Amino acid sequence: MTRSMWQNKQLHALLSKLKIDADTKKDLVLQFTNNREESTKELMVDECQNLINYLNAAQHGSTTLKKSGGKVVDVCDKMRKKILSICHDLQWELPNGKIDWKHLNDYLNKYGYLHKPLNDYTEKELPTLVTQFENLLLHATK
Repeated sequence: MTRSMWQNKQLHALLSKLKIDADTKKDLVLQFTNNREESTKELMVDECQNLINYLNAAQHGSTTLKKSGGKVVDVCDKMRKKILSICHDLQWELPNGKIDWKHLNDYLNKYGYLHKPLNDYTEKELPTLVTQFENLLLHATK
């Protein structure tokens, strides 16, 4: 099922508010449809919602969108993945091997330098958090 009228309004309001040009919009749609579509007209409901969520994160500063090599990238993604990798090294995992998000966010709310969940850290805040986790891993392996 294609996107709803409500999603269409919300999506285009975010694209406008973030001043995303036509080329960048096309690149985003390609990414969120796995290269199936170039236009928002044929976005499926879940694809459209994922794109809306992504743009909302960009609007609130928890992610920053930049073009790199013809592709729109989330510059915070690499830093978050580094933290998640360290969580695996610390064995903060569920029995199925996936990250224990409750444990991670409980830790961050109590001991993280800004006391908030991982996805609420902005591009400027994440490097310090990465360093905090690198130090945590260093001390845990001693």
